[in-house]
Amino acid sequence: MKRKYCILMFGLPLFLLACGNNNNTIKTEAPNQSSSANVTASAIFTAKCALCHDLQRDKIGPALAGATSRWGNDNVKLKSFIRNSQQVIGGGDAYASTLYQKWHSSVMPSFPDLTDEELNLLVDYIK
Repeated sequence: MKRKYCILMFGLPLFLLACGNNNNTIKTEAPNQSSSANVTASAIFTAKCALCHDLQRDKIGPALAGATSRWGNDNVKLKSFIRNSQQVIGGGDAYASTLYQKWHSSVMPSFPDLTDEELNLLVDYIK
C-alpha cells in the first residue's frame, strides 16, 4: 500500500510534467497588424494553405515562414504565384520554376477568388 502511495505521489506529477500542455503554437502576428486582421489572415491561411503548408515545417509544400524573403521581397510576384502558380511558372520565372521542380512538379491550386486585400493579409501573415 505504501509503495502504491509513493508511486502515485511522485509518479503522477512527474508524468503530468513530462506531458505538459504541448502547446507549441508560434505567434505569428506582425507588430503592425491589427488583431482582427490577424484573425482574418489566419482564417485565410487555414482555409486555403494549411492542408499543404505549415508556417514552420515542410508538409506537402514548403514551410511558408520567410517566403517573402525567398521571393526577394517581391510581394507582387509572390501574390501572383499564390493566385496562379502555373501562370508564373509558365511565364518563365526562375525561382518559381526551381520551386516547382524541387517539390516534384506538384501543382499548387490556383486561388483566383482571393481579393488583393486578402492576398496582402496572407503575405503579411507568412512574413
